[in-house]
Amino acid sequence: MIDRHGDATGANDTRSPQRGEAMVIRCYFTRRGHFVGVEILSQGPRAEAIRQAEALFWQRAAAERFDGFEVWDGDHLIHRANR
Repeated sequence: MIDRHGDATGANDTRSPQRGEAMVIRCYFTRRGHFVGVEILSQGPRAEAIRQAEALFWQRAAAERFDGFEVWDGDHLIHRANR
């Protein structure tokens, strides 16, 4: 569930993968509501992944005309931000 700030509940979750399960956290960059780029983020706490995604967004946003990004942990949206 997304709160009014664009964060999914549980964004501070520091859970570990279950046995045999790999956690893959991705940052999807958006332009006009469509995914136009993706980066695989380092595994670790979700809060760190969100910070990493925000830094990547600001490094690439102007040159690639991104207007937002979403951070996904597997099939769970954990953060959304728009310029």
